[in-house]
Amino acid sequence: MDEQIGLDLAGQPTAGEILERIREKSRDESEKGRWFEQLFMRIARQEPEFEIDGIWRWPDWPEREELTGLDGRDIGIDLVARRTSGEWVAIQCKCYDERRTLGKGHIDKFLGGSQQPVFGLRWIVATCRWGPIAERAIRNAHPQVTQIDFREYLHVQVEERDAKRPVQEPWPLQADAIEDAVEGLTNHDRGRLVMACGTGKTFTSLRIAEQVVSAGQRILFAAPTIALVSQARREWLRQTTRKLRCIVVCSDPTAGGRHENEDIRISELECPVSTDPSEIAHSLQGDGPTRVVFCTYHSLRRVTEAQADHGAPEFDLAIADEAHRTTGALRGPNGAGRVNFQEFHDGERLLARKRLYMTATPRIYTARSKSRLASKGIDVIDMGDQQVYGPQFHLLPFAKAVNHRMLSDYRVIVLGVGRASVTPGLRRRLEDLSPSTSRKNAPTTNDMTRVLGVSLAVNGVTEGTALEQPGQLPRTLAFANSILRSKWYADALMESEVLRATTRRMSDGRAMKVVAKHLDASASALQRNQELRALAHADRDGECRIVCNVKLFTEGVDVPSLDAVAFLDPRDSQVDVVQAVGRVMRKAPGKRFGYIIIPVIVEPGGDVAAALERGTEGYRTVGRVLRALQAHDGRLAETPANFIRVYEPKQKPPPEIPEGGIGSGTPQSRSIQRQLDLKEAEQGIYAHVAAASGLGKPGQLVADEIAYAVRRASTVFQDEELEEPLAEALELVPEQDGGAKGVCTIAALMLANACLLQRRLRDEPQMKTILRLDKVAGASNPSEVLGLAWEAILEKDYAT
Repeated sequence: MDEQIGLDLAGQPTAGEILERIREKSRDESEKGRWFEQLFMRIARQEPEFEIDGIWRWPDWPEREELTGLDGRDIGIDLVARRTSGEWVAIQCKCYDERRTLGKGHIDKFLGGSQQPVFGLRWIVATCRWGPIAERAIRNAHPQVTQIDFREYLHVQVEERDAKRPVQEPWPLQADAIEDAVEGLTNHDRGRLVMACGTGKTFTSLRIAEQVVSAGQRILFAAPTIALVSQARREWLRQTTRKLRCIVVCSDPTAGGRHENEDIRISELECPVSTDPSEIAHSLQGDGPTRVVFCTYHSLRRVTEAQADHGAPEFDLAIADEAHRTTGALRGPNGAGRVNFQEFHDGERLLARKRLYMTATPRIYTARSKSRLASKGIDVIDMGDQQVYGPQFHLLPFAKAVNHRMLSDYRVIVLGVGRASVTPGLRRRLEDLSPSTSRKNAPTTNDMTRVLGVSLAVNGVTEGTALEQPGQLPRTLAFANSILRSKWYADALMESEVLRATTRRMSDGRAMKVVAKHLDASASALQRNQELRALAHADRDGECRIVCNVKLFTEGVDVPSLDAVAFLDPRDSQVDVVQAVGRVMRKAPGKRFGYIIIPVIVEPGGDVAAALERGTEGYRTVGRVLRALQAHDGRLAETPANFIRVYEPKQKPPPEIPEGGIGSGTPQSRSIQRQLDLKEAEQGIYAHVAAASGLGKPGQLVADEIAYAVRRASTVFQDEELEEPLAEALELVPEQDGGAKGVCTIAALMLANACLLQRRLRDEPQMKTILRLDKVAGASNPSEVLGLAWEAILEKDYAT
């Protein structure tokens, strides 16, 4: 291939670079097809997930005549591969333009020609999207037909010659988890491994298994979805230090109470899939390499039947991924329960010497919740039950992973947007987008306001308003509460009137073009991967991409360059919130933070502080997210000022500060008062976090508040060169009080003192006559006024 294509493979070019060269240099479609076949042969030999030990062009296949009785004439088969299990695979390669659609007519010849008893599996490798009729043609086909999206391999560096792939060494924190889990499994039959999203649970589980299970023994890896099963299998094959033989067990798409194909279809797996208990048992019996069964929870019944009815041996280790999904009701009043997911726990049905439960989000019910459910005849289990889940072997929390630079840190953007921002014209345009004729499902003004809020946030309206705040956020995942709403949000975010309304509220420049897509379980893995690739490259295209979904991307999605997640609707599930936030904490070059966008509705005549008062929708919406986060990250309760920022963008930027310093009613005083209002709103959020967690220390919260306020105010004063009017108002002498910086810091301390006093007085109705904040600013001696006010408060606090 190297000489034909004229490409020197020295330096390990990517498959994408080679594919470009093929398209440029091929003289006709036939030559392009042959070169593409050779490129895929190299990729298939190199990438472990294909599990092959040989691959040939159809005319060159040595066993062709013996096994099929056919000569080398074209019957639609381009390549033939032999899997490590001995199974034969027929392959067709389609090197089409990415904008083209693969139709049924393009694959009919292959489907007919490959209908041979010798083939246990068929692959169709394509560089473009599939049409719906072609996809339907291969569903439930026998032998199984798999769609291989070559675009997934464009980034792969192509080796000049076949070489053993280097395996990854554990990070130090992963090594700690491995050591603790191995020790735990030595002393216990079951136990829990809790690691923050994005810290490599799947890789860690492989290294644990390699120490706990000897070569030739048997492992079960169970996960909630086919997509997670597929990802785990790939990761293990790519990083294993020993030979593995993988068996994938996934039920048909209608198995279980919920559809397994909520993530991907079986036809999108490059490996054969079994649902036959006798076949599963046969694969596990006898000697051989380490056997690993990758199975969905829905399909565990097939594995237990293989053991009970067909003599399959017990597993030496069983691993439950996303183990929080195995909690919940054991049985209800009618005796029904979540049998599929909880069958993993049953030592009499699923035979395994050791069990390891892995999660980032352990689900534990309160005693009150358990009591309430028990009164209704419902028994529940949670991950605090050591009889079921065993002890906790290791905990790697968010904070520790961030401190060791395994994850990016996060920041919460609470963006207040006025309902009045939705003009009658904008409302009509967004109402027309709704697919529902039901008034119950029609979008509300609040929904439209949230759309505008997200548009403002991704366009960088918060840039420069506080430390560590972002500019534009061109790669965003947005979560809604239903498919119907997710579709409407995607359409609404692309509406031209939303673009114009966003531009009007930006201090400079024009809002980015937004390309928003809705994805749900009906989308194939090819479509999802295509959208995720576009999301990852959004900044290169000069546009913002937003992918709207319900729960599709809460687990198992890895887009390290993702900038933000946005909650368009309130989320009730703490697990869903933390899993969603885990998507945005992946590390990427140049990335410092991942952002969580929560739009809050501000009523006409109100402000964001009022919108976050206790009992309001904004308070509940923000509170749900923050409670979920603080349950898995204690830093949020201890130092909330480090994580939460509140904004209220206005239609026009604030006017320039005129000369002459700060005076009552001036633009500066209004600007500073606005900053104080926003800090007041933040303080309300901080108190909410502390109350919800039970961990907050009021003194520390106040200390954080003061430190932030002083730093921020001092910086503003210095930037605006206000040291002279401040020194005059406060009777300070710059040369004796630390120069310009000292004067601004003293003024900032007094401002913070006044704010604290104002807040305290607001809570003391009988003392409201003492003073107001404007009286401090207008007093001839502000220090004396503040001192007298605090004396009155102290007398009240400590009166006997």
